[in-house]
Amino acid sequence: MAAVSPSPLSLNKVGCALLMMICILVIIITCPAEVESAAITCSAVVTRITSCIGYVQRGGAVTPACCDSLKSLNDEAKTTTDLQAACRCLTALIPSVSPNPSLVNSLPDKCGIPFPYRYTPSLDCSTLTR
Repeated sequence: MAAVSPSPLSLNKVGCALLMMICILVIIITCPAEVESAAITCSAVVTRITSCIGYVQRGGAVTPACCDSLKSLNDEAKTTTDLQAACRCLTALIPSVSPNPSLVNSLPDKCGIPFPYRYTPSLDCSTLTR
């Protein structure tokens, strides 16, 4: 009986999934668990945005799961401290997934979330206010 080897496509999907999980783990480990009195943690931010990673990398349709997660994250960031904590987590994570910055910045509009700030690699999270 001949051995069946996985297709290159299967290995590619597994490799991408493994790389994404490693990036997420690095962010969770390196981000502070909490900012003083912030209700939002980096692990919660990472969990929320995972469903959006495919879109910010490749484009296409934004999934309802992505929009629901972003709306939930936006709702949870009730204070300036929460918003800045979420921002710090996002600015640490975003470069690790090699996104298209214009796709990152299109998410609030595509999901109907009023959000006046736009991502740039030099975004100063301490200037964000609620």
